[in-house]
Amino acid sequence: MIFFAGTGGSQEVELGAPASVELRRDEGAPADSLSAVFPLPEFLDEYLHLTARQGNSTVFDGLVDEQRITADAGGRLLRLECRSRSALLLDNEALPQQYERPSLPLLFGRHAAPYGFSRAIGDSSVFSGTYTVAKGMSEWAALSGFCEAFLGTTPRITSTGTLDATGTAPDGVLIFSQNGGIPCYSLEEAFLPCELLSEVWTRAETTGGYDLRAADEKAMARGILRRRYCGASADRPAALGEAMLRNARGRSYRLTLSCPGWVDAQIGQAARVQEPLLSNTGEMQVCALRYREGPRGRNTQITLRKKEA
Repeated sequence: MIFFAGTGGSQEVELGAPASVELRRDEGAPADSLSAVFPLPEFLDEYLHLTARQGNSTVFDGLVDEQRITADAGGRLLRLECRSRSALLLDNEALPQQYERPSLPLLFGRHAAPYGFSRAIGDSSVFSGTYTVAKGMSEWAALSGFCEAFLGTTPRITSTGTLDATGTAPDGVLIFSQNGGIPCYSLEEAFLPCELLSEVWTRAETTGGYDLRAADEKAMARGILRRRYCGASADRPAALGEAMLRNARGRSYRLTLSCPGWVDAQIGQAARVQEPLLSNTGEMQVCALRYREGPRGRNTQITLRKKEA
């Protein structure tokens, strides 16, 4: 990878070969993070943003949260802690307000566009009812809360600055195989019944009782007894319970692969592993990525979960 840093203007400085790098992507974190250490041969400015490129692709484009310079007998080192530009939506508080007949274009225009994000894709319908942005919510919480309640999707920010609320996976399928696919030198398969839910009860109205039940019959048949209650939804309250059960099933299985070099796996991207000893050889999804570069070489650790319909 090649790394470029900037001070806030249009000019970028190439930082040279890093001493170490760690890039992290996770489905539970809207912003990617990157930690990097570079040899520091001369004085430098205070950097505000960092870009990492692999060939013609931008792997990371984000903001510098911390910049540290250390010096000892071995020389000087520059240490940068960065997050992708989605961090802007996490760090800024949303204006408290109540939307009548909310829509994705309206929410995007008020909570994402002012920070330089280009567009939103997804259902642009105007919905009946109201949506409340409470005091203390971040811009991201305002956007994701609307998408989850009204669209039934979890939004993500693409590398081009688009808010994708379609709920569809990134293009392409990653094939992990020692015969023509992406090679891996180790794997770990984990079963996590502690993540499963047996039932979810939801309120249809803010003042009503918890009378809408969604149940995972397979989990209950296995003896799983783990109940949740969730508040009223402004739209499609019954779908919330099913979504919670589906997400719990997805979290109950993890397959972690360690691969040589850089593997550009996008969160949510479909994947298949051609390994006959695995219990799950169907289609899965990427839920986390860790890329490390240092004295011991370059490797990517990718975590997959079951793909739930």
